[in-house]
Amino acid sequence: MIELYRLSGCPYCAKVADKLEELGLEYEQHNVMPFPFLRREVKRVSAQSGVPVLADPEHNIPGMAESDEIVAYLERTFGDSVRLSQVFGAMRIQYSRSNGFEYGISSDS
Repeated sequence: MIELYRLSGCPYCAKVADKLEELGLEYEQHNVMPFPFLRREVKRVSAQSGVPVLADPEHNIPGMAESDEIVAYLERTFGDSVRLSQVFGAMRIQYSRSNGFEYGISSDS
């Protein structure tokens, strides 16, 4: 699952979160401390303490920083995805050129 390390009120972090939402991607959000020297987890995944940081283990991305680079990566990797969840209710179907069809039953409907 994609993970986003972010700071509340950070416009760069919001930009990445907005792109994740726009693409309909599920992700785990980690709200970090406002003091960079306390961001040990961020530093562990990205070798630096700035945010936002995106980790995508399924695509071998341990920790990508810089909001513009993250947004470009998300568009490049997931921008061709199509979600049909509105049509099928609890059934989630997604297609991407890289992964083909993926489907499942959503437990939140």
